[in-house]
Amino acid sequence: MRYSPAEATAWIVIALKDMGWDVGNDEHIRRAVSYLHRCVDLQGGAATTPRDIANPRTLPTALILWALSLQEGDDDIRGKMITRLRTVQDESGGWGIAVGAAPNAATTAQVLHALRVAQCPQEVKWLKDGTEYLVDRQQPDGSWKNSYDEWFTAELEGDPSRCVHYGTGWALLALADFPDDPGCRKAAERAVRYLLGCQRPSGAWLFEEHDPVEQVWCTTQVMVALTSWQKTRPVHYETGGKGGAVRGVGRSAAGLVRWARESFLYLAFGALCVSQTWGFIQPQLAKVLATFKLDAAGIWTNLASSAIWAALALLVAWLGKRIHSGDENRS
Repeated sequence: MRYSPAEATAWIVIALKDMGWDVGNDEHIRRAVSYLHRCVDLQGGAATTPRDIANPRTLPTALILWALSLQEGDDDIRGKMITRLRTVQDESGGWGIAVGAAPNAATTAQVLHALRVAQCPQEVKWLKDGTEYLVDRQQPDGSWKNSYDEWFTAELEGDPSRCVHYGTGWALLALADFPDDPGCRKAAERAVRYLLGCQRPSGAWLFEEHDPVEQVWCTTQVMVALTSWQKTRPVHYETGGKGGAVRGVGRSAAGLVRWARESFLYLAFGALCVSQTWGFIQPQLAKVLATFKLDAAGIWTNLASSAIWAALALLVAWLGKRIHSGDENRS
């Protein structure tokens, strides 16, 4: 690498945080975060390197905000970056690759995700304007257009740097941060349907349909977005309708069977313990019943009947809850 871009540094800080390394326990992370600080100007805009500080761009601003929001402290610089992003938001609700650039879905999603990681409430109006921009630009098949970013850095002495953004992956990642918004939920589900439908036999996703090259970064981005979405949508994706309800019943019954199979050893051990001690328990229990002049046969019949009805009631309630939860998640 000919220079150290803020974008790559921020990505590494974000990834290592998931692995447990942060400014509190690792010197390398502290140095990386210090470098990111030097890439942010006094107004909260960020550039690719400290030498490019006069030319802030949206991508490094969003990525650095995301990275710093995962660390302790830095409240002041994060506040400036949030204010900066709000100031440069387009009147359409979206964000472009730089001030004055036409907004696009991928850049808008990058900003929205960073703002949510920075704990900006999802009901804030200007964030809602951003999600409405995303939802309104979703294509009929559930995808979003890709975008391209080009810039110059003093480190390369005139040679351009380029970056491509997978619109659908970024948009799904951002929409997953707004689970309380019905419009975002529906748009995210359409995006999931699209992504699951266009996955390659190899397991990869293509950046462009006309380009057969399978890019690792694109597939990884989709996996991250789907994982984020699934965390907010714990029930597996269904197509809805009666078929979805039937599959919900089948899945619930399968879950019950799986639980019984996984718990077989415990159930068998309990039954074995009861059978081995029954010779001692039965006479003592008979004495207690005789003392109170109770009909043992009638009690056992009632107990067995009650146990059966209780088991059936629990089964019906459990299935009903699973089906109801599935219907809510599909709405």
